[in-house]
Amino acid sequence: MKRSHDLKTKDVLLADDASPILEDGHGLALIGRSPSKWTPFKTYLLVSIVAVFAYGSAALICAIMTWFNGK
Repeated sequence: MKRSHDLKTKDVLLADDASPILEDGHGLALIGRSPSKWTPFKTYLLVSIVAVFAYGSAALICAIMTWFNGK
């Protein structure tokens, strides 16, 4: 009978194999898979984050200008 830590899958590193990769600075990578592609979902997410950051920055600048205008 095999123990659970003796079972290894082809695609995923188990805890026994993770420490050398973490020491090399590669993180918890998956074996046998290509790097993730840049999908339209990621593009929309990036655009929405940049838009929220821009609106927030503009609101902060307006608030600071209003604060100093009142003094």
